[in-house]
Amino acid sequence: MLVATTTWWPLSARIALAFLQSGCEVDGIAPRGNPMERVTALNRQFLYKAINPLGALRNALKQSMPDLIIPCDDRVVTHLHQLFHAEALRDIESPIAKLIVRSLGDPSGYPVTSNRARLLQLAKWQGVRVPETLIVHQPSDIGSWRSGRTFPLVIKADGTWAGNGVKVAHNLKESEQAFRRLQKRLTPVAAIWHMSEHNFYPIFENCAGSKPEIIAQTYIKGTSANAMFACWHGKVVGSVTVRVIAAKHELGASTIVRTMHHPKISAAAVLIVKELNISGFCGLDFIIQEGTGTPFLIELNPRATQLGHLKVGQSADLAACLCKALLGETFASAPDPSAEETIAFFPQIPLEQFKKLQSSYGDLIHDIPREDAELTEELMNVSWTERQWSARLCSSARLQALKIIKAICRRHTAASSG
Repeated sequence: MLVATTTWWPLSARIALAFLQSGCEVDGIAPRGNPMERVTALNRQFLYKAINPLGALRNALKQSMPDLIIPCDDRVVTHLHQLFHAEALRDIESPIAKLIVRSLGDPSGYPVTSNRARLLQLAKWQGVRVPETLIVHQPSDIGSWRSGRTFPLVIKADGTWAGNGVKVAHNLKESEQAFRRLQKRLTPVAAIWHMSEHNFYPIFENCAGSKPEIIAQTYIKGTSANAMFACWHGKVVGSVTVRVIAAKHELGASTIVRTMHHPKISAAAVLIVKELNISGFCGLDFIIQEGTGTPFLIELNPRATQLGHLKVGQSADLAACLCKALLGETFASAPDPSAEETIAFFPQIPLEQFKKLQSSYGDLIHDIPREDAELTEELMNVSWTERQWSARLCSSARLQALKIIKAICRRHTAASSG
């Protein structure tokens, strides 16, 4: 297996560890400092270069020769789609093109899985409940469309994840501001901040000049639910579904979840995975509507998510399910409805915070990778990017600037009251 990521999220290391525990040989490709470097049994680590990502990915695939590629963020999926088209254009029998198809599924579905509006339209055709959605070309589109619809609206940009690129607008002015903000080019200050963290991907993408597609959705009031599926040739071979108990913020990644079985979510996944003939991992995000209990699909992630290493019941070891499917072995796809656990993700919930939360959640499980002490030690630290001197310098400058702004505001307030 080749686990691939362009971020410093811990999920790539956890996915790599899950495949290692399933008996696989695992290589990784990631930016320098990714936690995968500390996975003890990892075979080889390749550098994912921001300046030439397709070249770095092609080189890793040629050297690793994996049975499957496991993308762990949307940027990797985009790179794999681009690499597939480049390879297939040169040679339809390209081993790399065939590997990408084996890992992700039917190429005819790639334009749908990478586009929120098209995915939701397909889901709607399949009978899955989705929010009303509009592709926004200019701010005035929202004003014309919202007739008969009430605020708030959710404004989203394609090519973003983990709650980034999503804004909740409570009136027309906020929705138009959100559109402009999501289409805005990277500012010099933001570019410096990214460089200080050695995160050069947004800078090169900004230089390319492409703007993301923006959509507006009706706001569904309810509880967030996430699901991740192992898929093989359009069939679901394993699943994990959770209800979100706590998150970084309203639209951010979950930090505490409770596993569950939800037949309507499972049925929606079966329809979508079959229609798009997906292989590998994919995640579906839902809002379970308050009052009705109806799940509304809000987006699909055509990759591994942070649920990928959880093991709850026979069909919830997703790495093992995918390995069995690859080897042609039988699998048990029915989840165990009684296998419910409340899980605090680590390191999103640090050890000190977990101890405080235990009194509120009697059965809370802390998701620490105790089987790999070196990885656990790495995840207990602040991220590699934050440990760099450039990031510390920028963070210090930012704090000083905020102090100065607050002092000016206090003086202005005092002068006004005097």
